[in-house]
Amino acid sequence: MPGKPEVKKEGVKKPKVSGPVGKARLTGKLYSKGVIVSYRRNRETQKPNQVIVKIEGVREKTGARFYEGKKVAYVYKASKLVNGTKNRVIWGKVIGTHGSAGGVRCKFRPNLPGQALSRPCRVMFYPANGAGEPRA
Repeated sequence: MPGKPEVKKEGVKKPKVSGPVGKARLTGKLYSKGVIVSYRRNRETQKPNQVIVKIEGVREKTGARFYEGKKVAYVYKASKLVNGTKNRVIWGKVIGTHGSAGGVRCKFRPNLPGQALSRPCRVMFYPANGAGEPRA
């Protein structure tokens, strides 16, 4: 068009942010909230030693890779007092990503009970892997 100078728009890409998102990034919390979705499974079998966890605020695989190697805590309440508390915890570890929507695979020792499915868990920000990069 005459009278209008042509301006080339350079594609400025924002760097993808990996790691804790939202409130967890702003506060001094040591964990992100997650939900235990299901056991790792296929059509015929399920693996009760591995579960799939959806982490709050993680929407893609690159964000989920930040959590590889991090600890996961499933905290629940029992009916009997032990050491002055009814709270119990089963510890696990993130062993990899699951799918392209930001899910992660976790391994717990001992295995999680069926009552844990669709319940909340905590995905810790430790152990640190160095500069927010996943372990090789």
